[in-house]
Amino acid sequence: MPDNVNPDSRLDLLLRLVESITASPDLDQVLRRVVRSATSLVNDSLATFWLLEGSRLVAWARAGVRGSSPVTGRTEFALGQGLVGHAALERRTLLVSDVLACAAVPLTSHGRLLGVLALVARRAADLGPTEVEMLTAFGAHAAIAIESAQLYADAERRRREAQTLADIARDLAECHDLDTVLARIARGANALCGADVTSLAVRAADGSFPARHVIGARSAAYRRFRVLPGLGIGGQAVVSGRPERAAERVAWPVIPPEYAEAIDAEGIRSALAVPIIVGRQVEGLLYVCSRTPRSFSDADETVLVRLADHAAAALHNNRLFGAEQAARTAAQTSAQDFRDLVDTLDAIVLDADAETFQVVFVNHRAEDILGYPRGAWYADPNFWANHVHPDDREWALAFCTEETADGRDHVLQYRMLTADGRVRWMHDMVRILARGADGRRRLRSVMIDITERRQAELEAQQQRQLLTHVTRVATLGELSGALAHELSQPLTSILSNAQAAQRLLTREPVDLAEVQDIIKDIVDDDRRAGAVIHRWRTLLRKGETLLQPLDLNEVTSEVLRLAHSELVGHGVTVTAQLAPGLPAVRGDRVGLQQVLLNLIVNACDAMKLNEAARRHLTVVTGPDGAGAVQITIADRGGGIPADRLERVFGLGLAICRSIVAAHGGRLWVANNADCGATFCFTLSTQSCEVSGRPGPEDDAHGPSLK
Repeated sequence: MPDNVNPDSRLDLLLRLVESITASPDLDQVLRRVVRSATSLVNDSLATFWLLEGSRLVAWARAGVRGSSPVTGRTEFALGQGLVGHAALERRTLLVSDVLACAAVPLTSHGRLLGVLALVARRAADLGPTEVEMLTAFGAHAAIAIESAQLYADAERRRREAQTLADIARDLAECHDLDTVLARIARGANALCGADVTSLAVRAADGSFPARHVIGARSAAYRRFRVLPGLGIGGQAVVSGRPERAAERVAWPVIPPEYAEAIDAEGIRSALAVPIIVGRQVEGLLYVCSRTPRSFSDADETVLVRLADHAAAALHNNRLFGAEQAARTAAQTSAQDFRDLVDTLDAIVLDADAETFQVVFVNHRAEDILGYPRGAWYADPNFWANHVHPDDREWALAFCTEETADGRDHVLQYRMLTADGRVRWMHDMVRILARGADGRRRLRSVMIDITERRQAELEAQQQRQLLTHVTRVATLGELSGALAHELSQPLTSILSNAQAAQRLLTREPVDLAEVQDIIKDIVDDDRRAGAVIHRWRTLLRKGETLLQPLDLNEVTSEVLRLAHSELVGHGVTVTAQLAPGLPAVRGDRVGLQQVLLNLIVNACDAMKLNEAARRHLTVVTGPDGAGAVQITIADRGGGIPADRLERVFGLGLAICRSIVAAHGGRLWVANNADCGATFCFTLSTQSCEVSGRPGPEDDAHGPSLK
């Protein structure tokens, strides 16, 4: 840049460059824009950004006369090595002018060194004091942009780590298939560490570690290889019981020739291996590999260790269930082995007296989850009940007492208070054990912390409620003509009666009896109009699901009244066969009305091309075996092609299906033998029969998570 360039022009250029490098929060984009912007400050130049990684400066992005990255030539410097290393060590801009001119500008933010921006010009005259001053000023802004991008990248990484770990924790709680959980862990490691090849190996009977799950491998030889203790990075991790890392292929420890061939065929350069430790024994390996050198950081090692812990828990869970089945057939269990095993689980495991709930055993993990010392569980005879959340205490204690008294295994979800006052949601699986030598029954409880899962479920529930409300409004929008028609009749009658009353009041003498009759008619018509508005406002209500005992015939009749004008307008006749004496169901009135209304509107639409005589709708209610009722809605339309029977459940019908499923029922469709289609759904009556007792997994059993 010539010295005679106007200072305002320099400032404008600097501002444009700063705006360019701050336009994106992506770290790679920021670094590429930094080097490209730096070359625009010096003619015919090459710019390289050296990112600080530990005590090394690694070439991360390069642009200029050789073109943009990938980086070529030297790829790293140590602090104090070369011009770049000295600039980093001394924290000041250094300039060397010889055949070529080279400047190194350290980039710092809040006193922290981020890296060095180095620029080489073909001529010394092109890198004078003005250019160095501009580069230094630009470097200050670039440091802020790079630090912001790093913070953003760190936050995004932590978010992805938290989501992945939460998903794996949910799998551990809900899925007992070991391979399903291990496969998710391998996929999570591959994604979070940005690996090219990821493997999860489990110890075999011969002491080797064959890969159980492999991601990204190109060759069958790599997939078949077994890690042997002491050989290779994985073998060293098995022996040391600690994570092992190799930044370059040449730095790898001794490995068998066939393994070396497989690694080289894959093009692997760097690797990180973490042992999966169950108890004190290495039972597996989780390792990630990259086709580029120095690909894995301390942050990658930390997340891989956490994933390995989850893999260890999965292996323990799998063994726990296997051990429990073996114990049933053998009728014998070692109490000490059980204690050693459950102390490694990421759950609270306790044994208690089935009548008094006095805790007789609780594992060490309970101290980590709730914060109370194990001695407190034993000292207080009512420890569990006293530390259940006050809003859940009464129903949870009553439910457990009743189920235990009847000798039934049971599952429930409730909140507990931690030692520091926080609230944690627990998924509690309780098994009633056989009577011991003392003649008393015991129960065994496995409590898993599902707080994060409940929070995610709450967010999903809110989204479903919003979508359901929008769909309901859209459906009712189609019936707006019916609303106008239903209101016009009582309103017209009110107007006519009011005019008649006006005429009577002008006569002498006034017939008060007749006027009173007219006023009574006006009041009745007003109530009719109010009832119509109330029914429609109820359907438009937006809020949380309210479960209550319902007469299904009454709900069906209400919907038929709502849709009456729409049915008449489409020339559809209705046959309603409502079975008397149906048991009540426990459900949400508005939700079930929406399901019926959607199905009726769809049936009308399916028959719109029929002749008037063939526009007939049949609505039938009746029992469906023990503990259930069924509703069918049959039309005389053109039916549904066989290959579209499942795909017919689009947005509106998908919501109907989810509403029915939330009531413990199911919704399906089948073509009629002659013409048209029949939609059927069933609803359970069992929940209503036990409505006086809180169940294990219903939000009505305790407040939702707010």
